[in-house]
Amino acid sequence: MSEQVKISKTCTKCNIEKPLVEFNKQTASPDGYKNYCKDCFREINKVLYGRNKKKIIKRILSKRKELKKEIKREQKQLKLEQKKQVELESQKILENI
Repeated sequence: MSEQVKISKTCTKCNIEKPLVEFNKQTASPDGYKNYCKDCFREINKVLYGRNKKKIIKRILSKRKELKKEIKREQKQLKLEQKKQVELESQKILENI
């Protein structure tokens, strides 16, 4: 028997049947798509962002600060490693003279 290919889905928020391209993918969902269409999902996210704007911005700034610190640590470590490498190469050259 041939399996029917689903080409549309009904949004659970606006209750409008729309083509699957109007839904974001979600692998955990049985059909592989979110329950809300992209338009409704965008609307929901705007409301949630508006409610939590300060908290979201604070979290983003905190993560950015942590990433900057991590980058500085990695750059410092890289400089130390490069300095050691140059010293080793210099020693080798001096030994061969």
